[in-house]
Amino acid sequence: MLHLIGLNHDAQERRPNTELTDAQRVFAECLRTAILEIRPAFIGEEDSEENLRALNRISIAKGIADEQHIEHRFCDPNPAERDALGYRDGQSLELEIFMSDEDGLSNDEIFCKARAIEIVRLEYTLFGIKITITSEWESEEHKTCKSKE
Repeated sequence: MLHLIGLNHDAQERRPNTELTDAQRVFAECLRTAILEIRPAFIGEEDSEENLRALNRISIAKGIADEQHIEHRFCDPNPAERDALGYRDGQSLELEIFMSDEDGLSNDEIFCKARAIEIVRLEYTLFGIKITITSEWESEEHKTCKSKE
């Protein structure tokens, strides 16, 4: 069984030597709760070491995986793999679509079209995770993590 936790990317990484934001604390609590309830074989994260290094950020999920003694895997393709896949980020796609638009698309339509094309990234991430799953999971109830208000 595959469990996904969706979140704003700002909540999954932090700057070195800084306190967690409210969103980051909620994510950390949600992940720790999921680990206790699901007992995953590993934690896959839609990010890469190269990206975090370039942004001078630290993965919150990797830190929690390490503290819980669970394997952690970055699942985003590195730059060479992105080139091989023909991957382009959303902003590059938006510019390309805008420059070649003959249909008079609105800015919102251009944004949505670019993000739909960018799905290649998600497909890669899910495929990268799928090929590594080797054990059966018991059926368990799952809870949705929500921000405390």
